[in-house]
Amino acid sequence: MFKNYCLVAAVAALAATASAQWTYEKHIDLSGQINGSLLSIASDSNGDLYLTTYFGTGDRPVYKVSDPLGATPVLSDFATPGYTSSNGSDLSVDSSDNVWLCHDTNSEATSFIKKMTPAGTLDAAFASAGTVSPVVFNVAGTPTNRRPRSITYVEGGKLLVFSWGNPMLLQVLDASTGAPIGDAIDVGVGTGISDSMHDMVYDASTNAITGSLRGNLFQITSSNASATLANLPDYSIFTKLAGDDFPAGNSNSGGTWDPTENLYAFTSSKTVPGSVTVVDLDDTGNQTVIGPAVSESGHLGNAGDCTFFRSGGELYLAINCETLGDIAIYSFNAQASVTDWVLYQ
Repeated sequence: MFKNYCLVAAVAALAATASAQWTYEKHIDLSGQINGSLLSIASDSNGDLYLTTYFGTGDRPVYKVSDPLGATPVLSDFATPGYTSSNGSDLSVDSSDNVWLCHDTNSEATSFIKKMTPAGTLDAAFASAGTVSPVVFNVAGTPTNRRPRSITYVEGGKLLVFSWGNPMLLQVLDASTGAPIGDAIDVGVGTGISDSMHDMVYDASTNAITGSLRGNLFQITSSNASATLANLPDYSIFTKLAGDDFPAGNSNSGGTWDPTENLYAFTSSKTVPGSVTVVDLDDTGNQTVIGPAVSESGHLGNAGDCTFFRSGGELYLAINCETLGDIAIYSFNAQASVTDWVLYQ
């Protein structure tokens, strides 16, 4: 199947804001090679990509795309953790290239988190033989089984995990045992959006949690300068940084953070397919440096998760084009003056 991609840029001079340009590099066509539709995407220190899918039938593996910038990227089954539900699953890769998978089986009793080594085997040192199930959240001090939808490893041995259900909860877990640390917080109360928060990241330098929530980017901070993730309820200030006005409909949007450039890219909700916005978290005056990038409907599909990765010292953005079964890859030029881009098929 032949697919053509174009990049259309609008040049603008914005005072006190970073200037950048994203250049289309290539796409990787995975259609017909994967079970289901693309969902979560993450990257390791080598620039290799990891994928989960949803829908489809039977067991779905965690896929790996090796050498994505090469002439012939290689798709392989990285691990076969045995998840069959069409509900949400999410990936995070830590600095040692361990791969963390959370999966919502549609049951509080059987949903799980698994830790896989760089070789794709379960890490027996984590929780119970590499798996924690059920996943327990402390809801106002009461242990409660929850269905995890999003996971991020935080250096120092913690996991940020978001759960589906009512209320919509964010919890910190111990990355050795999988046990909850402190109480969970209700993100829906703080944001006014009761939906899954994806790809939360924690910046120790600012003591802030940032994440994508139904086509919006929110940051969660504390008024207590000594607050730590061990007491998550201290984080009670919710600030919307960018995004749409609470789009209707369910969302499997995603996001990604590059700490070196301090950029956060996030995708649209299901009701606004094909949108990716990149925000400069260092720029308090005008944080959107690229976007909103709105494509023709259907190009990036409904989920459209994305991940930054580095190769040869350069920064790249890989975007899941769910309905096409493609990964589109762009390179970053921090010095250019282009501030808006449109991606279309």
